[in-house]
Amino acid sequence: MKTLRLKSILPVLSGEIINGDVNSLIKSVAKGIRYKLMNHSIYFHIQKGKVQIPSDVKTCVIVVSNLSHVSGINDEGVTIVLVQNVKSAYYRFISYYRRLFDIPVIGITGTCGKTTTKEMISWILSNDLNVVKTRLSLNGLARNLQYLMQIDDDTDVAVIEMGVDGPDNMLYTAHYFRPDIGVITNIGVDHLEGFQEHDKYIEEKEKMLKALGNKGVLVLNADDEHTKKINLADYKGKIINVSLYQDATLTAENIEYREKGMGFTIRYKRKEYPCFVPGFGEHNVYNALYAIAVCIEVNKMGISDMIERLKTFKHVQRHTQFKKGLNDSVIIDDTWSTNPTSIKAALDVLQHASNATKKVVVLGDIEELGQSYVNEYNNVAELVVNSKVDYFITIGEKSKVMSMRAIELGMNPQNVYHAHEQQAVVNFLQSISDHDTCILVKTSMNRSYRNLLERLTQP
Repeated sequence: MKTLRLKSILPVLSGEIINGDVNSLIKSVAKGIRYKLMNHSIYFHIQKGKVQIPSDVKTCVIVVSNLSHVSGINDEGVTIVLVQNVKSAYYRFISYYRRLFDIPVIGITGTCGKTTTKEMISWILSNDLNVVKTRLSLNGLARNLQYLMQIDDDTDVAVIEMGVDGPDNMLYTAHYFRPDIGVITNIGVDHLEGFQEHDKYIEEKEKMLKALGNKGVLVLNADDEHTKKINLADYKGKIINVSLYQDATLTAENIEYREKGMGFTIRYKRKEYPCFVPGFGEHNVYNALYAIAVCIEVNKMGISDMIERLKTFKHVQRHTQFKKGLNDSVIIDDTWSTNPTSIKAALDVLQHASNATKKVVVLGDIEELGQSYVNEYNNVAELVVNSKVDYFITIGEKSKVMSMRAIELGMNPQNVYHAHEQQAVVNFLQSISDHDTCILVKTSMNRSYRNLLERLTQP
């Protein structure tokens, strides 16, 4: 965080100092009970009840709207600021802090590919810029403050995942970061618990346009059927389209699976650039196109230099990661998260990146599909059957819908197996796997069998 003086932000807070020092140093921000109050913090007390100051905190600023919440606090180093509404003061401070920095901010949303695209962009730019980015796939709204406070005078660019699981999440995060370059990777089926209808989920992604404003740059997937539903009629900013199948701002051609990754040619402004990106699947070709499109806007680095930088990119763990498994089999670990779109991409990797003659799919429960889960599970089962895998294993409470549907679609019942607990899965895979077997494991990061991979893979 950039160090501030209380006197510089007091007009922003519209507050009155009750006691303390107007020149108090502010080196961190805390809000509510989630954040730890430290020395030189400014603490926005947004909940009910008295403020609790840790014994080791000797100097801080407390923002309250009710003096009874700080009654009895007479510590010399504690400065108390009274405001009419603490939440309003907090959000004014957030806007003020963001505006202190005239830097490019990239916001990335989409059903799949957010994390990998963010990491690719950051990897390219970090060659000569100081990059602040969100950590792994941890993009919940409660982390916005933490990430914003990482921006300081040494920051050259910020790359932020903008995840959504309910209405208005996009604009909430945009208030913190005010992105000027936005990426919508794709729009699949996800978070239906929060939106109930898929069209509402699409509308939420569309709010990226409002987040960017009329001077922003928007990067879109020209091949994605749901992205095409976004209404661009009133958007005045710049649009960059990427594609694997049609003419676009950046187009990937001659795509092929190679050892350890994807080879392809990028066509941009009538020039062609040979490219290789580590990691399998056409989805990684899209991710590379998004990353290069963004970096063209941010940096003066040539495309050839960006491509060279991508050759050394290291993928996030548990994203179609190949590992050695039991009985000398190969495990594809894609267990970070699960939704129908990412399952389709992982099945593509299983089919094209493995030469094994025996191919196995293990799927766990798919989260946040709400009441639509049966229909979506049936669609996933159809994807699995069409992939011509040899064995299909489901694990969990709801996932049996997929295995039953696979049998209905003609898959051999002897090759379809449902388990309620992971030891049964381990036992079944032990009985069918060998050196010529590739096993795709796709379970959820939040609640499905976190240590299953440990039992299937060799150290």
